[in-house]
Amino acid sequence: MSITLTAFLEQLETICATKPDYRIGGSGTDGTCDCIGLIIGAVRRAGGSWTGIHGSNYAARKQMADFGEIKAADLFVGEVIYKARKPGDSSYSLPDRYKVGDDLLDYYHVGVVTKVHPLEITHCSTTVNGNSIHRDAMLGKWRYGGRLKGIDYGMIREEAEMSEVKMQEIRNKATVTGGRLSLRQAPSKTSDRLAWIPNGTRLDVTGQGDGWCAVTYDTIPGFVMECYLILDGETEEKPKTDAERLEALENQAAEFERRIAVLEGGAG
Repeated sequence: MSITLTAFLEQLETICATKPDYRIGGSGTDGTCDCIGLIIGAVRRAGGSWTGIHGSNYAARKQMADFGEIKAADLFVGEVIYKARKPGDSSYSLPDRYKVGDDLLDYYHVGVVTKVHPLEITHCSTTVNGNSIHRDAMLGKWRYGGRLKGIDYGMIREEAEMSEVKMQEIRNKATVTGGRLSLRQAPSKTSDRLAWIPNGTRLDVTGQGDGWCAVTYDTIPGFVMECYLILDGETEEKPKTDAERLEALENQAAEFERRIAVLEGGAG
């Protein structure tokens, strides 16, 4: 049985209000918690269940829906997000039970998006000045996220998403820009992701409105955020929000990291 997003977030804040001490394995029941324990405790207090392993790597692999890389402008309240290390990174310590398949990332820390404007990521970590509950205001190393299974995300939407999106019919083509893009089932950041669209892909656009475009990708109809498209005929650069500027910088940093990794891999 699903729990509501409202109940989950309320119980998350209830645990935070107790100012728990950081302890590996804690879940807010004895005045302690760790990063995944904050989430597990909130799920259980809200009437849900967690029968699997107490660990962020387990949660990332077994308890997430619509899971993948995230963008600053694509975040939503209640999204569960992760920091991760790649093989070879300092402090990489993926447990052996997860060293199967293609995903060898070590999802070593987890938090929850509790606000979007301004951004607030709530997480439990090492106690600093008597406080183990931290509120991040920047995306930083938070790179992966999605919806937590067992939570009904239909109960909360941003105000713009609550109203019906007015889509004007058009016929045009566009190019994806700024990195790979989510193709959504509906014009909402919490809607199911149907596919990842690679950067540079050409798309047929059939509708446009309220910051979204109706498109077809590889015969799959869906919706994408307009800010990540360059429509044919556009001659002026679109104005960027603070979130979009931050994301552009993060994309640039990620590309630099990729190039450095390639150079280091070929050294010697």
